Amino acid sequence: MYASNVGDRTLDFDLWPGLERGVLIMRDRQTNSLWSQLNGNVIKGPLMGQRLELIPTNIYPWKSWSRIHPDTTVYAGDSSVLGFLGPDYSLGGNPEDHRGFVLGTRVGSATRAYPLRLLDRRPVLNDELGGVPIVIAYNPNEGFGLVWDRKVGDRELKFQPGRAAFSARDDSGNTWDLLQGNATTGPLAGQHLNGRWVTLAYPHRWEEFFGSGSIYGH
Repeated sequence: MYASNVGDRTLDFDLWPGLERGVLIMRDRQTNSLWSQLNGNVIKGPLMGQRLELIPTNIYPWKSWSRIHPDTTVYAGDSSVLGFLGPDYSLGGNPEDHRGFVLGTRVGSATRAYPLRLLDRRPVLNDELGGVPIVIAYNPNEGFGLVWDRKVGDRELKFQPGRAAFSARDDSGNTWDLLQGNATTGPLAGQHLNGRWVTLAYPHRWEEFFGSGSIYGH
C-alpha cells in the first residue's frame, strides 16, 4: 500500500494492463505516468524519478484476519479489475503452493526477502535490516508471514518460537502473540511492536528489482 500523493498533489490510480519485469503496473490519471506496484517507482512518464511513500501493510489469510477482526466487511472491488486479474490471481490456500516464494520487506531504502522454505524451518527469525532489528514470524500451516521491529523503547529483544504458530518468547521473559505484535505476559505485557510492510514475490523477480544478495541466505 502506498500514499497516493506526490508533494502537494493527490493522484488517482488505475491498474494498467501490462507487466514490468513480471510485476503489475499502475497508471495515475493526472499525468499518465506508469508506476511499479512492487517498489512504488515511476517507470515511465512525466513523474519519472518520483517514488510513492510506502504505508506498512501486512497480508493475512482471511481465516486469521477474521479471527482477530470478526466484524470486518469485505470490499467487493471493481468487477473490471477482478476480471483482469482472473480467478487464479491469489496464491490459494494450500501452503505447498507457496514454497517457491519469498517473503519480502523493506526498512527505509533497505530491502530483503526470506525464502518460505527457510521459514518453514525457522518460523521465528531475528534479523537486522537498514540498521533496524526486526523479527520475521511465519506460519507454515497457512503459508504467510509478518515482520515486526524487535525493539520496545530502547530495549532490543531476541525472540524464540513458542509452541503455537505466531507465539514467541523473548530474552526478557515476555511471551508474545506475533500475529498481532502484542506482548501477552511478562514485564512488557500490553506493549505492541511496530509492524513492517511485507509482500510475497517470486525470488527471481525480487532479485531483478532489488539486486542479487537481497535474498536472505543467498
